[in-house]
Amino acid sequence: MLKVSIIVPSYNHSSFVCATIESIMNQTAARSSYELIVVDDCSPDDSVQKIRCLQEKYDFVFIESKVNTGVNGAIERALEVCRG
Repeated sequence: MLKVSIIVPSYNHSSFVCATIESIMNQTAARSSYELIVVDDCSPDDSVQKIRCLQEKYDFVFIESKVNTGVNGAIERALEVCRG
């Protein structure tokens, strides 16, 4: 079966990250047809706490960067683990 990898890079997106993840997880496509990978790029806001709460609820891959590498670095880290 074809699997699609959805990568969500986040940096200081506390106000948007929950709605983004909820929207992806509420898609009508079969959950087994896609994987979600969220990468936080060392956000100083409360993005990580919000992402972790949703990770417990939905069981997606979460990568928490300890050093800010920019959007390209965040996406590259996600590409290392994606299977789609």
